Amino acid sequence: EYQYGIEKLKKFIQDNLKYPDSLKANNLSGVVYVSLLIDIDGSIKQMNILRGFNPEADMEALRVLRMTNKNWKPGERNGKKVATEIIIPVKF
Repeated sequence: EYQYGIEKLKKFIQDNLKYPDSLKANNLSGVVYVSLLIDIDGSIKQMNILRGFNPEADMEALRVLRMTNKNWKPGERNGKKVATEIIIPVKF
């Protein structure tokens, strides 16, 4: 989970997301689903677009989520930290 909580993550994304001009010009909106693999140290080990809707929006979603690196709590199994995959929807 995001170390500051889900509401702070939503606000961070909202404050830092730059709506691509091509989407504005064509009045496009949608959601980009991004998979994050959170390592045991709380950093993002891997990011993948699971489902995008526009290449510029996909790249912007990745850019903003990269800014959250090192701000995650890893998962735990049997009291031991483990790498964990989460999925974040980024709305445009």
